Amino acid sequence: MLIESIVIKNFKCYTNFELKFNEDLNMLVGNNEAGKSTILEAIQLGLTGLYNYRNIQTEISPYLFNLHVVQQYVANIKAGKRVDLPEICIELYLQECAETAGFKGINNSKRQNTTGVKMLIAYDKGYDLEYQKFLAEPTNITTIPTEYFSAQWLSFAGNLLSSHSFPIKTMFIDTASIRLQSGNDYYLQSVIRNVLEPEERAGLSLAHRLLKGEFAQQPYIRDINDKMQGGSRYLKEKSVSLSVDISQKYGWEGLLTTYVDEIPFHHIGKGKQNIIKIMLALHTSGKQCTVILLEEPENHQSFSNLHRLMQYISQECNSKQIILTTHSPYILNKMGLQKAILLNFTSGQGYSTTFATLKKDTIVYFQKLPGYDTLRFLLADKCILVEGPSDELLLQRLYLDKHKRLPIEDGIDIQSVRGLSFLRFLELAEPLKKDITVVTDNDGDYQKLTTVKYKAYIGNTNFKLCCSNNNSLPSLEQQFLAVNNLATMQTLFGTNYATQGEVLHYMQTNKTDWALSVFESSTSIVYPQYFHNAFQ
Repeated sequence: MLIESIVIKNFKCYTNFELKFNEDLNMLVGNNEAGKSTILEAIQLGLTGLYNYRNIQTEISPYLFNLHVVQQYVANIKAGKRVDLPEICIELYLQECAETAGFKGINNSKRQNTTGVKMLIAYDKGYDLEYQKFLAEPTNITTIPTEYFSAQWLSFAGNLLSSHSFPIKTMFIDTASIRLQSGNDYYLQSVIRNVLEPEERAGLSLAHRLLKGEFAQQPYIRDINDKMQGGSRYLKEKSVSLSVDISQKYGWEGLLTTYVDEIPFHHIGKGKQNIIKIMLALHTSGKQCTVILLEEPENHQSFSNLHRLMQYISQECNSKQIILTTHSPYILNKMGLQKAILLNFTSGQGYSTTFATLKKDTIVYFQKLPGYDTLRFLLADKCILVEGPSDELLLQRLYLDKHKRLPIEDGIDIQSVRGLSFLRFLELAEPLKKDITVVTDNDGDYQKLTTVKYKAYIGNTNFKLCCSNNNSLPSLEQQFLAVNNLATMQTLFGTNYATQGEVLHYMQTNKTDWALSVFESSTSIVYPQYFHNAFQ
């Protein structure tokens, strides 16, 4: 069973949103508050009926509803308009298979005869009398009365669903949250319960009960219990003693603590905790699950540990559908950019962009060189691509001189990608239709840049090439020497060279150093015109 798509209505940041999924890997990326985690929560809600590991019926609150929709409802009521209460609807369109044969029907927003499930959180008409009293004082209404709401988990065939009979297994691994119960991680406990066979769990319960007898036979405990029996007249009439609670509420799960190399689990590093939780979950429960939801696997991980973790996830989830969120360009590049789904909001409406049309060699290029910050590039409002750190420093100083602030403060991201990668990044930008500026040397052949290398992009309204057409000045260093006198450059660098040739040699052999001197200097210099063009 695989999820083909999801439709979300009025749940948190989404008012009316649809997203299609790949059959194998889906990497949700986007800026903060883009709705990545909300999609995972919506999927879990639609496949399990749970929110925050609890039955959704006990978790319904106004904060689950889209804020704009709630505000609109309140405004209408205060204005004397009688409008319907908003409702949350999450629909999961599923791949048809034997397990989901009974889920097919037209009980969905598209009215299509297809396979799927939905979670509906709506006003319960059984509360009509209470709701009318609520409406009687509209000036006091500040939100929606979710105490009059109920949740229904339905198939597209219109049948009510329950977790006991639901045939589809999913797993939500959230490394960002630590839930403690009796000192243990709640999530880890649930994973370990899934590791154990029924007879093993029974054996643990038996061993736990035997502890009571052993505890009571300890000399110190016998003395204490004898003392308690010899107390007041009331205590003599009743058998009062100290022992171990073996009730179901305090079973072995609450008594036993997981150890890693003889150290309690909650005392080891957060990174190691997350790796163990993910690996245990995928190795055990993951075998029965077809859908794996994974929240930011990179949390607390070093580069090498993250590499090993992603290899493990790939191996263990080979035949499963994975939907993960990430802020890591390494994960994005290594797992394949064609599986990325970029989420963003425009005018309060959620949108998604996919990269399935990327060329195979571009995908492989970034997989082999995963250090490129492709995610930073995807999330930038406006991006200027440059060949190296020298160009980046000089462009930032130019903007700082003009506007008294750095370009990033105005949403302009200057990113060094090296000359050979320009075309890879431009291909990555094509689905986004965002403004991209390339600032580059002409390498002594301006014509070649415009008629060969960037020919496919020249004339595109989203693309701008900034480069000198003077072939006699092929490099950045020569361009700057041409517009600044020798004395200025000597002052900046703290050198005492006699000729421009010597200064040029210094600049070419100390590329980043001379650019950093310009960036940090209190002296302003003249910039080539094509640098100014980058910000026009």
